[in-house]
Amino acid sequence: GKLLSFLKGSSLDEKTIVIFMSDNGGWGARYNMGLRDQKGSVYEGGIRVPFFVRAPGRIRAGSDVDRIAAHIDVLPTVLDLCGVKAPAQAKFDGRS
Repeated sequence: GKLLSFLKGSSLDEKTIVIFMSDNGGWGARYNMGLRDQKGSVYEGGIRVPFFVRAPGRIRAGSDVDRIAAHIDVLPTVLDLCGVKAPAQAKFDGRS
């Protein structure tokens, strides 16, 4: 909330992309919202994490993406949101 308040007070809120993401937690028995298995597994308890993006005018508030994505997709997506072409020699494992 403090970050969003600062951006609004600085008139930067409408032209700033804000990303909140997390890894999938620590090793061992931890709370995982009832998802199957834990970190290191291929099941939802091992791969599902919070990821929120605020990009006014680019991403509709409250929208939900049903595609599987990972941290490697963040940079290509941000470049795409900003309308920036990656250098020709840049190679990404992820995609927008």
